[in-house]
Amino acid sequence: MTSTDWGLDHHPEFDVAPVDALLADGTVVLVRAVVPEDADGLRRLHVDASGTSRRMRFFTVGDTAARQYAEHLAHPDDGHLALVAVRDDEILGVASAEPPDSYSRRADGPPEAEVALMVTDRLHHAGIGTLLLEHLAAAARRAGITRFTADVLTENRAMMAVFADAGFTVSTGRPDASTVQVTVDLTGTAVLAAAVAERERRADAASLTPILAPRSVVVVGAGRQPGGVGRSVLTNLLAGGFTGRLAAVNQKVAPGSTIGEVPAYPAVADVPEPIDLAVIAVPAGQVAAALAECGRTGVRAAVVLSSGFAEIGGRAAEQELVAVAHRYGMRLVGPNCLGVLNLDPSIRLNATFADLRTGTTSEAPDGVGIGLASQSGALGIAVLDAAARRGLVVSEFLSLGNKADVSGNDALLYWEHAPGVRVIALYLESIGNPRRFRRIAARIAEHKPIVALRSGRSAAGARAGASHTAAAATPDATTTALFRDAGVLAVETTEELLDVAALLATQPVPAGTRIGVVGNAGGPGALAADAAAAAGARVPELSEATVAALRREVPGAAAVSNPVDLGAEASPTAYLSALATLLASGEVDAVVVLHAVTRAQPVTAVVDAVQWAAGAYPDVPTAGVLLGAEPPRGGTVPWYPFGESAARAVARAGSLAEWRSWPHLPAEVPGFDEAAVAELVATAPRSDDGWLDAEAAFRLLDLVGIPACRTVPVIGADDAVRAAGEFGTAVVLKSAAPGLVHKTDRGGVAIGLRTPADVAAAAATISRNTGSDAFLVQTMATGHLELTAGLVAPEGGVPVVLVGAGGVHEEVLADKVLSTCPLDAGSALAMLDELRCAPLLRGHRGSPPLDRAAVADVLDRLARLTAIAPQIAELDLNPLLVDEHGLTAVDIAVRCHRTLPDGRPPRRDPVADDYARALG
Repeated sequence: MTSTDWGLDHHPEFDVAPVDALLADGTVVLVRAVVPEDADGLRRLHVDASGTSRRMRFFTVGDTAARQYAEHLAHPDDGHLALVAVRDDEILGVASAEPPDSYSRRADGPPEAEVALMVTDRLHHAGIGTLLLEHLAAAARRAGITRFTADVLTENRAMMAVFADAGFTVSTGRPDASTVQVTVDLTGTAVLAAAVAERERRADAASLTPILAPRSVVVVGAGRQPGGVGRSVLTNLLAGGFTGRLAAVNQKVAPGSTIGEVPAYPAVADVPEPIDLAVIAVPAGQVAAALAECGRTGVRAAVVLSSGFAEIGGRAAEQELVAVAHRYGMRLVGPNCLGVLNLDPSIRLNATFADLRTGTTSEAPDGVGIGLASQSGALGIAVLDAAARRGLVVSEFLSLGNKADVSGNDALLYWEHAPGVRVIALYLESIGNPRRFRRIAARIAEHKPIVALRSGRSAAGARAGASHTAAAATPDATTTALFRDAGVLAVETTEELLDVAALLATQPVPAGTRIGVVGNAGGPGALAADAAAAAGARVPELSEATVAALRREVPGAAAVSNPVDLGAEASPTAYLSALATLLASGEVDAVVVLHAVTRAQPVTAVVDAVQWAAGAYPDVPTAGVLLGAEPPRGGTVPWYPFGESAARAVARAGSLAEWRSWPHLPAEVPGFDEAAVAELVATAPRSDDGWLDAEAAFRLLDLVGIPACRTVPVIGADDAVRAAGEFGTAVVLKSAAPGLVHKTDRGGVAIGLRTPADVAAAAATISRNTGSDAFLVQTMATGHLELTAGLVAPEGGVPVVLVGAGGVHEEVLADKVLSTCPLDAGSALAMLDELRCAPLLRGHRGSPPLDRAAVADVLDRLARLTAIAPQIAELDLNPLLVDEHGLTAVDIAVRCHRTLPDGRPPRRDPVADDYARALG
C-alpha cells in the first residue's frame, strides 16, 4: 500500500503538516512526518533503547529487529504512516501505523492499521507517546482509517496506559500466550475530544509555569548603571521581593561581579544554577543568539522585551526567534513586550520595566485577583495603574507583545484553574486562532468570568466581489459573535474593562439580568437605570409586597418603585433597611447603590451600611456608587464614581448568567449525507479563484438537505430555450458565471420568461452583460419573506453562520445576525429572534406565521457543513424564500479555499481543534 492508498495525496489540507506541540512538562517538540534523512536518528532511538524497551516493542531484547524496523520507518514509500517527535534535531519518539497485509484484510471489515510506538527511555513519562498517538490517529482518520490494532505483551502496562489515557475507545481480545490484541477505535467522541483538550490544558499550563511562577530568573542585558530596560527589570525584581534566585548577564562584567546586588555573569552558560526564566533585553539583532545560548544552557522559557521585529515589518526575524526557542523546547513571550507580573506571596515576581504605582505589587488577597493579559504594553501599564488607584489587585499580568508564541489562548489555559485569579481580563488587537479561542473560552466561562477588550473594530472587513455573507462577516461582527458565543464579556473601553473586572473580582456572577437601583438622588438613579437597560439588563417593577415592605421599613423614601429613591437625607439605617428588603426579595439579581455625598450623613457610615448589607446577602452582587467623593478602595463591594458605570458593569456580568443557563448541546442534523458531501466538495469543478460551478453548488444543496427550486444548468442560448421548454411554465434565466454574486446588479437575471423568444432574447442580454454563456434555467419560486443565509470559514479563523433579511435590498436593510460554529441546539432559532424582521416570521398584522423551524434547520445544516467540508470558504443563499410550510433556496454561491502552498512553517498543535471540529 502506498501513501496514495492512505488518501493523503487527495486532501492536501489534511496533510501531515509539521506542528509545534507541548509535552506534559510544558516543553516544546516538533511533530512531523518521517523523512528518509531520519534514518540515523531512528536507528539510534531504537538501538540505544534499553533491553526492556526493545522487548516490550519487538518481543526480543536483541537489536536486529530494532535496526530493521528503523530502516523500514525511514522509507515512507514502504506504505506506512510514521510521525516523529523531534527536539534539537534529536528524535525523541516515533509512532507508526502499518496497513494490514492485503491477504489478511477482510473485505467487509473497517479500514484499520497496526500501530506501534517507541519513545526514548529518558522521557518515558513526558507524554510523548500520547502526543504522537493523538497526531497519528488524526492523520489516519483523515486518510479513512477507522481503527488501530496492536499486539501488546500482557506485562506492557505502559503501552496499555497510553491507549487508555488518550481517551480512545479501547477493547482487548483474549490473551494469547504472553500477548493481547488491542483495538483502538479512532471514531471521534466527546470523551476523546475532552481527553485531548485536557492534555492540551495541562501541557499549556505547565509551559507557562516557568514564566509566571519561576524559581529562578536571569536578566540578559542588564546594564551596570541605573536606567535602561534590563536594569529596570532587575530593579523591579529586587524591589518586589522576588522569592527565587536572581542573576544578571552582561557581556562586559567580570566573573564574580554584581549588578545592583545581584550576581552578574558575562554569559548565560556561566550562571551556576538551573534557570527557569530568561528576561531578554538586548538589541534586536542580538536576541536570536541570546535565545540560542539560553536554550543550550537549559533555560525553560524566555520573555523578550526587545522591539524591532514584526511591529516594524520584521516578521521573518520574529519567526526565527520562535524557531530558535522551540528548537530547545522553550516557550517565548513577546517580543516587544513589557514583561510579566505575579503577586503570589510565594513568588513576588515583577519582571517588568514599568514604573508601577505603589501598592500594585502588594500581595493579592485570596481569591480576588485579576489575571490580565494585554497585547499592548502601554495599555497594560495604564490598566495596572488605574487598578492600583481603585484598590484592585491584578494578581498576575502577562504582556503579550507581538504574540509570536505565547498568546491570549495560552493565558486562558494557564489561568483556567489558577487559584489566585478570580476573573480573566484580556486586551487583544488580534485573535490568532479564533477557533481555539472559542473552544477554550467557552469551557472556562462556565466557571470563571472572562472580560475582553479588542481594538481595530472599525477596520473595513468586506472584500470586493465577495458573497453577501462574507461581506457581512466583518472582523468586528465576527469577533462580536465570537465573544458572545464563547461566554466572553465584551467591553468597549479600557475603563469598562476595569469596571466589569472589579465587580467580578469581588462579587458573584449575577443570577440574571434583573437590576435593582437604590439611592438618595432621583436623577442619578434614573440614569443608572437607563444605562442598565441600554446594556441589555432589566430594571423590573417591584411587587406590591416588596413596595409595601419598603414603605414600612423606609417611611421617608421619596419613591419605592425601581429605582428606589431614599431621599436626599437618607441615613445609613435607611440604606441598610432598603437594601436588606430588596436583596431578600428575590426580585432582583443584582443591586446598584448610589449615594450623593452631602453634609447630612457621614460617608463612612453609609459605606459601612452598604458593605454590611452586601455581606449579609452574598449571593446577590452589589455595586456601590459615590457621587462627589473618592470611592473607597479595597473593600468587598466595588465602588464606582458614576451610576452609569456601575449599572453597565452589572448588566454585562448578568449576561454571563444568561449564557451559562443556555444548554450548550450540539444541534442534531438528521438526513445529512456527510460522506457524499465531503466527496463532492473535494472533487467538484471550480474556477481558478475557488468558486464551484453552478451544477455542483446546487448538487451540494441537495446532499445537505436544503430545499431548492428546480434548476437546470445549460451552456448557450439554444440549450436554455430547450430546457425552458421542458419546464412547461414560466421560467427564470440567470447567469451561471463562476464567482458572479450580485447577478441582478450585473444584469444577470431575467424572470417570467414564457416563450422561446423570451428565453433567447434574455440569454443574449445576459451573455452580453456578464461575458458568459453559462446559464441557469429555474422554475419561478414564491414565498412570503425573502431571507439570506450563509456561512464564512476564513482560513485559520472561526466559521460563521449568518441569517438576515434577503433579496436585492438586503444590503440596505442591513438586518443580519451572525453566530460562530458549532451551533448549539436552539441557537439557530435564537438567531431568528434577534432579527428586526423577526415579527414577519411570527406573523404580523394579519400575515400568517412562517416556517421558522425550516429556516433554523438550514442554519444548523450550514453549521454542520463547516465540520464536514472545511474546504468551503464561503457559501451564500440569497434569496431564501420562506412561507408557512417550508422554504426554497433560489440561488447559491460556494467558494472553496485554494490549496495551501508547500513549505509552511510549523503551526501550533491543531489536534484538539480538529477533534472538536469533527464533533461540531
